[in-house]
Amino acid sequence: RSRVQPIQPRKIGSGPEEVQVPVRRRDRLVTHPRLHRARVDPAGQPEARRRVPQVVDAVSVPVVAAGGIADGRGVAAAIALGAQGVQCGTIFVCADESPACAKYKELVAGAKDTDTIVTGREGGAPIRSLKTKFTRKLAKLEHEEVSREEFERMAAGSLRKAVQDGNLEEGTFMAGQISGLVKGDPPPSEIVENLIAEREQLTRDRL
Repeated sequence: RSRVQPIQPRKIGSGPEEVQVPVRRRDRLVTHPRLHRARVDPAGQPEARRRVPQVVDAVSVPVVAAGGIADGRGVAAAIALGAQGVQCGTIFVCADESPACAKYKELVAGAKDTDTIVTGREGGAPIRSLKTKFTRKLAKLEHEEVSREEFERMAAGSLRKAVQDGNLEEGTFMAGQISGLVKGDPPPSEIVENLIAEREQLTRDRL
């Protein structure tokens, strides 16, 4: 069991883009694009390109890049930025071992990069999910006089309703903008193997 010893955080960026990296002596550090309401580009990709190298320079532990990685190109880019590994989410939703229901997988597989929406910014817990009547309603409520408690009450249990029931009326189908790159329903092991093989092939062809 590793011992975590906090040290002085390092600031990266400035203004609304400023973030304090919790520099700690631990096994690894995962960096993920923030979905901040002040950001101009909510996709997270430009931010990832800026932040990963700075985080790598700020810490002495392996850095894992997360957000928007769906194939070998994304892995190669993360490694080039200095990350020692990647963390993926959306590409595993449609895997044959995923607990997501058939409707959830169908929606992700059929989505484009413009088919997602961010909710929860005002409450400080933003998430990205597929656009549905329900998520559009949540996004609209954030700009109206609705208390945080009321908003959280409406959103409570919505992920379960999506994963288990495929409920379009009350479910939050969490997914990233890389949904358009998700193809088929391969086993997780095949997804990982393809990520590695594509990255290695890309490296051989380009370098």
